[in-house]
Amino acid sequence: MPTFCWQPHILTVNEKCDFEDFQLLHELPTVCQIIKTGKRAVKENIVSPVCRKQGLLSLCKIILKRVVVPDRFIFWLFKAVPVGLKIIRKNNIDLIYSIDYPSTNHIVAMMLHWVTGKPWVADFKDLWIADYAYHKIPPFSWVDYFLQNRVLNKASALVCVNEAMKNRFLAYIKNRKNAFINVISNGFDEEDFNSFQCHVSVSEPLVIVYAGTIYQDLLPFLFLKIIRILLVENKIGKHEIKLIFIGQPEREADIDSEVFKELRKIGILEHYKQLSHQATLEMVKKADILLLTLYDVVDSDCIIPSKTFEYVASGKVIFTLTNPKNNLAKFISSLDFGIVVDYNDLPAVKDVLLKLIDRFRNNEFSVDRNTAYSAIKQYSRMNLTSELVKIFNETTFS
Repeated sequence: MPTFCWQPHILTVNEKCDFEDFQLLHELPTVCQIIKTGKRAVKENIVSPVCRKQGLLSLCKIILKRVVVPDRFIFWLFKAVPVGLKIIRKNNIDLIYSIDYPSTNHIVAMMLHWVTGKPWVADFKDLWIADYAYHKIPPFSWVDYFLQNRVLNKASALVCVNEAMKNRFLAYIKNRKNAFINVISNGFDEEDFNSFQCHVSVSEPLVIVYAGTIYQDLLPFLFLKIIRILLVENKIGKHEIKLIFIGQPEREADIDSEVFKELRKIGILEHYKQLSHQATLEMVKKADILLLTLYDVVDSDCIIPSKTFEYVASGKVIFTLTNPKNNLAKFISSLDFGIVVDYNDLPAVKDVLLKLIDRFRNNEFSVDRNTAYSAIKQYSRMNLTSELVKIFNETTFS
């Protein structure tokens, strides 16, 4: 932002995360001012001690998902709004910018906008109310819909990550022009990939890396089961392949599943629950194939995982399990090094995977990184930031 003559003042919650990547913090420009306020979220300071005492933590988490609107950070609002007002008045702030997650950020920004009259840009990286993962029950869901619609209709400008999400939001917006919603996708930092190489050697096992939440009975586990079948059928040897999974399981019991434990025991699978962004990139650098998955849900057209663009920037082969008709599949298929397979077609998944392994065995496994970069250079964060700044300038000074 300072490169484009905007001075950011960042207001955030004063709460320790389960995992903090301080290296990312150090990448912020020194002129950025970070103001932390407020304490624990509702889950930690109200419900959890009671639940732990009575052994009902899982039940409490389910209840919270269904009744706390819009999310567990809502009580931060009472600290954030007064502090935000002081920041705006002390520093003569020109524009308010909010980004999710959590959605509470947009509520805070809306109140600051209402009190100060400052222009406000609301940036949505995910759907607020997504059909595939929505847990609220009436009357709490009604309140959630009301809050979402207020944000969408009161913001000076909206930003979202793709056209499908834009069309979804337009259904909730009244008497506003189509241009009011701007599309700026997720992207990647060019500096992270300057040293990446795509040469592979057949003396090494084929390395497949998956980064993301690990969901039981969904696609990452489906992939593991197919690997196990190929091993049992002697189509591949355990010395020929290495799997690296990076990410938290949805439930701790998920990584205790039979297939997960079996592949770890024979030395094929490595699992890291938490790695810094830089350490994850180092794992991606070692990969020959990057595994990307997206389950076919109602809103899947609104979803292109943010890691997709870092995967592409790495210049590695991307093996994607998803519905071939969604937007993610169309994007990956447009790349010379992108492979999309319908996860419902298990024989096809096995066949494509075996062909990739054969290519690796025959030393026919390389990607031209210059070609890879030229395909997505418009998604570099510098280019995307320049687009966002244009919206800031138009919203503030027009």
